[in-house]
Amino acid sequence: AVEEDIAAVDLELERLNADKTDAATHKAKANKPKRRLLPDHLHTIRIEHEPASTQCSCGCQLRRIGEDISEKLHFRPAQF
Repeated sequence: AVEEDIAAVDLELERLNADKTDAATHKAKANKPKRRLLPDHLHTIRIEHEPASTQCSCGCQLRRIGEDISEKLHFRPAQF
């Protein structure tokens, strides 16, 4: 009876791991960008938003833990 229970638990673990792998694969496909990148010949402006202070209230130096990048395409009427 114990061996049957162990076998049943092993089968359940294998099924759960397979479901987890399938979900990870599906998530990776869903995270693909839906828009194409902007062409290189377009003029770009980089804007960085830095905090007013880079020191914590305890006196320690803050450090960057990540960054978010977004691109916007602005329409400019024809110029002569």
